[in-house]
Amino acid sequence: MLEHLLIGARFIIYKQALLANMAAMYAVYHGPEGLKQIAERVHGLASTFASGVQKFDHVKVETKSFFDTVKVSVSDANAIAEAALKHGVNLRVLDGKTVSCFTCQVKV
Repeated sequence: MLEHLLIGARFIIYKQALLANMAAMYAVYHGPEGLKQIAERVHGLASTFASGVQKFDHVKVETKSFFDTVKVSVSDANAIAEAALKHGVNLRVLDGKTVSCFTCQVKV
């Protein structure tokens, strides 16, 4: 039993080290200015989304301070998420009246 726990612990440590090395290489590859440009683009997309959805009736942006994820209260989260998906926007349904939108650097 103890042997299995040790093997599992080693695997978790390995995965964490792998993630840390990937993050470090990502930062090295893009450099300080590249990371800043990525961060500004991602936050800009989230800000644009937040200001855009506020124009709709019965929609309230719940997240006051955000970087890349905006939480929004809506009348029917499932219906909104389905309609958004038809237009290529993937929203996460948090509950019956709340969705969140995550922005990233990927250009489609």
